[in-house]
Amino acid sequence: MESFQVDNKIMLITITDKSSILNFYQFDDDGNDIKTVVNCSDITFRDWDGSKTTLDDIIYSPTMINENLPTSIKLASKISKLYLKNNKLFFTIDINKNFTQILTVDLDNWEKEYTGIMKPKIK
Repeated sequence: MESFQVDNKIMLITITDKSSILNFYQFDDDGNDIKTVVNCSDITFRDWDGSKTTLDDIIYSPTMINENLPTSIKLASKISKLYLKNNKLFFTIDINKNFTQILTVDLDNWEKEYTGIMKPKIK
């Protein structure tokens, strides 16, 4: 799904097919990997029409956004985006017409948090 660098270590994220289970692989200098699983199955993710779905069904090739660089409209308009800040990984998912879903994973303790932000209604 995506890779990035944290504390001079490469990290790769995958998602188990048709699930809400994230797999984080952290590689050391010798190429050895440590796998950490973050199970998000207890979170109710919503599809474009509000129906319940899995994370795998709504996250589409997320793009890592670097807050230190200008973001093009093409990148900003993607459905799935990733942000890394203060050792927390933020997944933003804009598939639903009424709200943005945000999943935060703390890379220090692997705790997760989910929230939704309502989109403004255009009259």
